[in-house]
Amino acid sequence: MKNKFVTTIECRMTSTRLPGKVILKFGNLTSLEVLIRRIKKSKFVNHIVLATTTNSTDNVLVDIAKKNKIGFFRGSELDVLGRLSGALKNREEKNVIQLTGDNPFIDPEVIDYMCDNFLKSRVDFLTNNGFMNIKNHFFPLGMDVSIFKRKDIIAISGITNDSEDREHPTLFFYRSGKNKLKIKNMNVLKKWKKSFITRLTLDTKKDYLLLKEIFNHFNKKKKNIYFNLQEIMKFLDANKKIINLNR
Repeated sequence: MKNKFVTTIECRMTSTRLPGKVILKFGNLTSLEVLIRRIKKSKFVNHIVLATTTNSTDNVLVDIAKKNKIGFFRGSELDVLGRLSGALKNREEKNVIQLTGDNPFIDPEVIDYMCDNFLKSRVDFLTNNGFMNIKNHFFPLGMDVSIFKRKDIIAISGITNDSEDREHPTLFFYRSGKNKLKIKNMNVLKKWKKSFITRLTLDTKKDYLLLKEIFNHFNKKKKNIYFNLQEIMKFLDANKKIINLNR
């Protein structure tokens, strides 16, 4: 179990900007189902746990988890750190791949790249989100992956009562814990980098319009939901008008 990973997906229906975004449809699949199917292609993703809330509105997400044969845990809507910690307490894996439900097109190859580097770097926390600083966010938005040790997130949940820490589970690593823990932000590989900036995350109606354009392009041609980041960037590079949908 030393190098095994458990994958968590933080997800809820009550998003303030786009409620119910995780069940918006791409073809016949919900956004959450697209995410689950794509990340299962990662060589490091074995067990997946949906970390959702006890709200009755999230019953539909639990049904999706059951349908797709992944685990689930229900906890506080506001205390995301507590919810994540609860989802991990009974797991045996040493390491955690943390994902969120608003990034349906996450590339399994990006996950593998991050996991490989986590094991090689021997750090406590590895991310590609620029430590929430957009200036250091070298990957396209929507490809965010954070990796840490299961024991650390459970320990952090037990020691911090800061409201921001509770809302943003990994914030402690690069704020209060940066002098005690080894942390690292990954740069993007050349094949994934373009001169233009685009949002591949699902946070607004305009984001949905752009993601549907991408999905329809690949799904109509090859019935393919497993297009990778390099293919996405190549498509957008050739169709730059699409980028303006959510600029």
